[in-house]
Amino acid sequence: LTKYSKLVNNCKKQMDEFGYSQTMKEIEFFLWHELADHYIEMIKSSIYENKNVDSIKYTLYTIGLGTLKLFAPFFPHITEEIYLNFYKKFEDEVSIHLSSWPKKIIIDEEKENAGEEVKKYISKVRSWKSEQGIALNTPINTDITYASEDLISKLKSNEQIIKTTLKYPDNHEFVAGKPDIEEKITNISPVYSKIGPTFKQDSKKLVDWISKNKEEIIKKIEEKGDIKISKTPVIKSSLNQELVKDGYIKIKKEFKVRGKNSTIISFDGFYLEIKEK
Repeated sequence: LTKYSKLVNNCKKQMDEFGYSQTMKEIEFFLWHELADHYIEMIKSSIYENKNVDSIKYTLYTIGLGTLKLFAPFFPHITEEIYLNFYKKFEDEVSIHLSSWPKKIIIDEEKENAGEEVKKYISKVRSWKSEQGIALNTPINTDITYASEDLISKLKSNEQIIKTTLKYPDNHEFVAGKPDIEEKITNISPVYSKIGPTFKQDSKKLVDWISKNKEEIIKKIEEKGDIKISKTPVIKSSLNQELVKDGYIKIKKEFKVRGKNSTIISFDGFYLEIKEK
């Protein structure tokens, strides 16, 4: 509602200054990227579970009618059609074009800031699910979210929305701080764009050696931190370079919680602990 109210204020100011193009852009952005992409996704589960229904209905009705009025000068016919079919029975005006211009409802910077953090959190986890090929409505077997104390307080006050939207278990916790992490290298792969130009005709020897001796190479990297090019058995080179540091191999790591059968997924600003099957 705060975002909507700010939109109304901005549109009024821009329309008064004949800034029609920018007005349209802002209304469209709000409709698609705030209301559709985020808010509606965040309230679906609450509607299904019959939670906070009155406040959600109020918000959807208010924003729905308000954005329709904002669009009316630009799309007079379709906005009138929608108004007559859906809103007229609840409103006094016989036409949307005879109704008053929308007014702001509320400006609450603190609540908007908290809501923005919740939106970002949900968006990042949903993006991660998509990248992993996990359907958005598939439950995640996750125990804990770790983050700063400030972020955790915002997430905890909206934890029901987060849990239902992301399909978390009911016992998921939001904990201030960082998890006790141990790193493990799970795979390595040769970087052809780096190896080829450097070693030319010898590049295949190095690629084959890396591909056939992954476990041994991983063990050496974990013990010593890296492997010098001059120490590889297939390349005779005086280059004072190392496989990892200088980009000849790419490392894939797994982050686990020390002493637990859980994996840590690191996001920008928080960590998510996932139980292993």
